[in-house]
Amino acid sequence: MIEFEEDYLVSQDLYLIGFRDNVISGIFLANIDRSAIGLRGIIYVGRSENFLKISARLLLRGRFRAFYSCLMARISPRTTVIDVCNSDDAELEKILRERSGSLFVVCGCDRILRKDHLSHGVFVNYHNSILPAARGVAAIKWSKYNDLPVGFTFHTMEPEIDTGVVLLQEVVSNRTAKKDFILLSDILTYKAARALSDIPAILLGKTAPRRFDGKLRESYNSKRDTAIVCRVSEGNANPNEIRKIVRAFEKLQLESRDERQFVLAPTYLQRPRGLWGKFFQPTEVWGAKIYVPVWKWFSLLRFLKV
Repeated sequence: MIEFEEDYLVSQDLYLIGFRDNVISGIFLANIDRSAIGLRGIIYVGRSENFLKISARLLLRGRFRAFYSCLMARISPRTTVIDVCNSDDAELEKILRERSGSLFVVCGCDRILRKDHLSHGVFVNYHNSILPAARGVAAIKWSKYNDLPVGFTFHTMEPEIDTGVVLLQEVVSNRTAKKDFILLSDILTYKAARALSDIPAILLGKTAPRRFDGKLRESYNSKRDTAIVCRVSEGNANPNEIRKIVRAFEKLQLESRDERQFVLAPTYLQRPRGLWGKFFQPTEVWGAKIYVPVWKWFSLLRFLKV
């Protein structure tokens, strides 16, 4: 049985918690079924980037639907915005205490919520992997690297990162899982935003949780783990491993025999579609053919001493 604050049975108010000008937060806000979940507003606890920079990047990569979602999230008059981006933990706790007993759904938020924060309501987190596998950062990329099912999880939040009771999980098809990280991330977020309307009923015991039917080993990955796995040394470079890293992480950190280093990102196994793909050049790196950005091509050739 799922345990939650008794006040939630009375209020059933829902707030999103996210970052301002964040693609995941924007997609959630623009695509959820507001009437079904009783959305009261969004609490911004941080900021991702400048909106114009994000917009330019989304349009350049052809992510028009994501751009529209972020734009609507920014200008929508239907949403109450509570901005505590520059506040300390005490101020954030005050905001949450004033809404005690509500349901808070965390989406696109890198700010760690402490135990004191989590005591003021029912907190549910959106995580873009099938837990308990790929806890931590770069979850989609680690799922692809380890050949795990790719999907998302809604779970109740505990002080330990990406732990709690699993409420709802959804796995995408193998064909969808092969897509580039950015597109795949958007697809998962759209699916999660539409599925969010089922979470209140699951918490109230009206609907059974929907969980992945297989068994997965628990794993956690940090930023340091991600940096290490992307390192490739010329002395022991393996073309198959290079392709595997590029397929999953779209990044390489190269190290030559004389200990020079070169960071290559983004990089792909195939030319990206649309206008974005015209900025990439096929190149062989230590036996592996990959597509590299043209603005790094000459620097890469000098590094490789071609």
